[in-house]
Amino acid sequence: MHEKVSIRSALKSLFLNGKNGDRHKSMLNDPLRKLIPRVALPSIISMLVGAIYSMADTFFVGKLGNSATGAVGIVFPIMNLLQALSFIFAHGASSYVSRLLGMGETERASRTVNTALVLAILTGVLYGTFGLAFLNPILRLFGSTETILPFAADYGIYIYIASPVFAASYVLNNSLRAEGSTMLSLAGMLSGALLNIVLDPICIFLLKMGVGGAGFATMIGQLVGFLVLLSFYLKKTGRLSCLKLSLKLFTPRGGIIRELIRIGFPSFVRMGMGSVGIVLLNAQAAPYGDAAIAAFSIVGRTLFLVGAVFIGYGQGYQPISGYNYGAGRYDRVREAFRFTLITSIALMFICAALFIIFAPNIVGIFRDDIEVISIGAAALRWQSYCLPIMGASLIFSMFFQSTGHAFPAFVSALARQGLFFIPLVLLLPRLFGLPGLIASQPASDVLAFLLILPLAVRAYKGLEKGPKTDGRLLEDIS
Repeated sequence: MHEKVSIRSALKSLFLNGKNGDRHKSMLNDPLRKLIPRVALPSIISMLVGAIYSMADTFFVGKLGNSATGAVGIVFPIMNLLQALSFIFAHGASSYVSRLLGMGETERASRTVNTALVLAILTGVLYGTFGLAFLNPILRLFGSTETILPFAADYGIYIYIASPVFAASYVLNNSLRAEGSTMLSLAGMLSGALLNIVLDPICIFLLKMGVGGAGFATMIGQLVGFLVLLSFYLKKTGRLSCLKLSLKLFTPRGGIIRELIRIGFPSFVRMGMGSVGIVLLNAQAAPYGDAAIAAFSIVGRTLFLVGAVFIGYGQGYQPISGYNYGAGRYDRVREAFRFTLITSIALMFICAALFIIFAPNIVGIFRDDIEVISIGAAALRWQSYCLPIMGASLIFSMFFQSTGHAFPAFVSALARQGLFFIPLVLLLPRLFGLPGLIASQPASDVLAFLLILPLAVRAYKGLEKGPKTDGRLLEDIS
């Protein structure tokens, strides 16, 4: 018994933020210049692992030929849509849970997580059932040819089967981040990702499952990652989370569901608009040849890795902001916002300078084609000029979500890709050709920043007024 207690204490010391596992005191009192990087580091690693995780199937399946590789690309939007739907509940829960914990409302935070978890699982079940029933038509809708279709079906069937597990994992992962347990979140993601990478070659080549093996490996990896995350919440496995999981805590009342959707919906919009933007960019690049498509793909991949780091940094900031907002510590909310904004912009300036100087070299890592390097270097440089304001816009968006400002969060989610990029990517190439296409994303970043900035200033100045909805919602879910 004594040994079990010692092991549990060691785990808490390793994975929980704050002295002696006291996250509440840590989130409200630790110096922010140390707290934010400490909480953010696991989130940054998680985002990078997620990026590698998503590339593993593509890498191994690529050994099977073009049709197999194309199958993974066809199924990718299906996974993206599932993630977008799940994030309504995952990000909604994350924002609200951090505010509730800051108010000392641990039981209500647990009710929020349980409600979000059940709704996410139900969404996953419906999504998976629909997908399995209409598998081939959906795959054709996303661009599958008849030669790719059998491979895409072999891969996609496992994704649809695992949809409830995917959805549940997103909620548990984000709720751990909300309470400041980013190391636990990282542990859950790492376990699933590493298992997927190990199983990929075994299932694809050794067991001769082909493309289906990659889908099976993804399903098993996701399931194990979910079970690891689940164990952190359960009493029988020595609960490390301050939140409880129980069907008795499921609270399907209007207040909590309304808050989940109100705060989580911008994440759905952001991901949805991003997917549409990628499709349109590829379509507009097609008239300029394969070199243009390849160049924009390389630039997108490069900026995705940078974005993953800064999203991870922002995800470390979010629970701290929400926690202190819920506790009425608006001085710390302002300080956290200023620190995160300044450091993000500074780091983005460094990245931008490196990309501008070494743009041809970076593109050349992926392709040695002169035309690809020429187009890609120009696109990377133009987008790099706007990296600092893109970083600022990202922090603005996370500030809105963490403090419950639903409308500004929705606007910031819609602005970059929906309001500006989609119209610009359709218009500018018609007026200016390839240079117009290259300028589309930087121009949308500038316009989005100018739109969001006044909203951020207003929300920042209005912090002293305190939360407008939490008191009402506490009654709704009691």
